[in-house]
Amino acid sequence: MFRKLSFFTLISVGLAVSLGGFAIHRANSQNQTDSNIFDPVEIQQKKRFMGLDVVKVDLRPFGENRWVGEVTFDGEVTVSGTYKPNTLIGDSQQGSPCFYVDKRTENQLPRLKGDERFMWFCFNNSPAVLEALGTVEKDVKIVIDDYKTIYIPSDVTNTATFVRSVSR
Repeated sequence: MFRKLSFFTLISVGLAVSLGGFAIHRANSQNQTDSNIFDPVEIQQKKRFMGLDVVKVDLRPFGENRWVGEVTFDGEVTVSGTYKPNTLIGDSQQGSPCFYVDKRTENQLPRLKGDERFMWFCFNNSPAVLEALGTVEKDVKIVIDDYKTIYIPSDVTNTATFVRSVSR
């Protein structure tokens, strides 16, 4: 009888530990996903967010529970995704090199609370990125700096400075 009791106790404890570990992993995953979202009111008081320097904050209320404007961050970030050398924006006739961040690394970039757009940006140093990555669309891992998130109901894009390509 003692063996049966010990066996069931051991199984119960093992199950509890496994489920507890799963719950902790799930909670950590959820926190990591949400850790890149910043509150428009709180960001104005911060000097750093996600290890990046908050350089400029220009946000204003727009309707109920919405904000528009831009926030500029300084510091290098590594992201992966699809590089598109000739993205047409709005009614422009000339394309710009842009980057479409994949789901795996989109949480590496700061995001305004309520901004549910697909995560992408265009480069503010086109000659450097075109020289480094060329004129053909490709999946690549890159390092960027000077990330600026812009949220305005218009044809605008987030921007970043291309630093270097990283082997994929």
